[in-house]
Amino acid sequence: MKVSFLLIFIFSLVNAEDLKKKDTLVIGTSQEFESLHPHMMAMGASRYLQNMINRPLVTLDAAAKWTAMLAAEIPSGKNVSVVKENGILKTKALWKIRTDANWSDGKPVICSDFQYSLEVGKNPNIQIANKDIFNNIDRIETFEKKPKECYFIYAKKSWNFYQLPDFFPLPSHLDKNYYNSTKDSKIGYSNKNIYSIENAGRAAYSGPFRVIEIKPGSHIVLEQNKFFHRPAYFSKVILKVIPNSNSFESHIKSGTLDVVAPIGITFDQALDFDKRWTSDRGMNHKVVFKEGTSFEHLSFNLDHPIFKDIHVREALILSIDRQAIVKNFFSGKQQVAEFYHPRLCRWFPKNLKKVKTYPYDFKRAEKLLEQAGWKKENDGFRYQNGEKLAFELSTTTGNSTRENIEVYLKSEWQKLGVDVQIKNYPARTLFGEIAKKRLFKGMIMHAWHVAPETTPYGYLSNSNIPDESNSWSGFNFGGWKSLEWDRFNKNLSQTADLAGQKTIIEKMLNIYTSELPDIPLYYRVEVAIAPKNLKNFRLAGHTYPETNEIENWQY
Repeated sequence: MKVSFLLIFIFSLVNAEDLKKKDTLVIGTSQEFESLHPHMMAMGASRYLQNMINRPLVTLDAAAKWTAMLAAEIPSGKNVSVVKENGILKTKALWKIRTDANWSDGKPVICSDFQYSLEVGKNPNIQIANKDIFNNIDRIETFEKKPKECYFIYAKKSWNFYQLPDFFPLPSHLDKNYYNSTKDSKIGYSNKNIYSIENAGRAAYSGPFRVIEIKPGSHIVLEQNKFFHRPAYFSKVILKVIPNSNSFESHIKSGTLDVVAPIGITFDQALDFDKRWTSDRGMNHKVVFKEGTSFEHLSFNLDHPIFKDIHVREALILSIDRQAIVKNFFSGKQQVAEFYHPRLCRWFPKNLKKVKTYPYDFKRAEKLLEQAGWKKENDGFRYQNGEKLAFELSTTTGNSTRENIEVYLKSEWQKLGVDVQIKNYPARTLFGEIAKKRLFKGMIMHAWHVAPETTPYGYLSNSNIPDESNSWSGFNFGGWKSLEWDRFNKNLSQTADLAGQKTIIEKMLNIYTSELPDIPLYYRVEVAIAPKNLKNFRLAGHTYPETNEIENWQY
């Protein structure tokens, strides 16, 4: 994704005095956001920032409970019905927007802002991170005399219609002129919208803070949005980008950082800090741990000719001792993943014997490669018809845990006769360009965040493979195509009873593990650093970060 719009901003250095003020909170992260536009964010760093400056209709809170944000409440009872249109059953829900929900210029957030947001999200010319949010809503009907009430008519009957944590409104009164002048262009609106304009953009936020300064590679400064319905305790937030996670401790001890975001500190560092800081009475910070829903894995580029053979993919996962990974790298405090659903989800199967899994079996891995025609030569590597069994492995630079695991994987696969070359990229480059345009020549190591009671449709569905025809929208970086998995997922959204859902989930998981578009590694425990006296700081542990509640944080 292009980030040239950042250069439009007039840069200045963070005022050193700001770092000393008690009403200024300084947060450290090792990754930089790639877009301020809520429809175009793909990285966790962008989401972490986004929920400080914009708010969606609803969210999943830190207790994993669906909670209204800009909505006054989640529709239920008489406000929800099923209608039939052209032979198709559809859910119809009456949504009401908070009466005190405003943009940062004081204009009210109204239903037409969501209606406009839907129009932008459905436009095939615009690069949208997750099209499914918008494709699942057929239309929004507004009322002229009740601008904060509207009907959402969904594309189909759905029990989970209210799960719209990524549905952010767009300020139609500020942004629509940019959209109308660029909507027929493949790249126009992505580069020219209200969030890419310095001064005008300050009016375009619906959250507790608004952006006032950006310096790429260094920091972003936020100030309190005085029109937000609940004033935040902190008048200013500074998000500092510190690519080398090894330097977080020195920043904490020197007082230049208050909080280290989960997108920053690595798990091994957290264990080390926690061990040393627990006995340090002078330490005013603590390490916060929470079992999470992040699913660390390796995504195959399934267009790579080597990976088209399922025997090769199975051999690669069988030759990895994933139990050794969680034991040696995480002191056994994280769990091996067999698939994408987190253990915290009620859909997680109680009996793993019903799902195909891949326990460590190096001899079986060798046999599979032999059967597939990959023979070991004198140099220790395998060849087939003169072609070497080789590929690249990529992840985010500066993440020491991932980089250490890469070295381990390279070593294990070399024993198998596979030549792996490590080629890493900054997070913004990896996810904004390399992964999005499917330019990686092998595998990428990264995480999916699969919230409870959701499936990673955006990551696995056929319709979410990014390519030029859909303006590189979607997260299915590997290019997996399973119409059967897609069909079961559609049935899941229309199945309200838990027993029926679990039956469908079991079938979906078996399709996934049998076709193996990824190598599951482990479920991540989320970690962060926070001052001991920072109140109401609740680590979320799932897709929707704790910054959803930043207005509640206080000393």
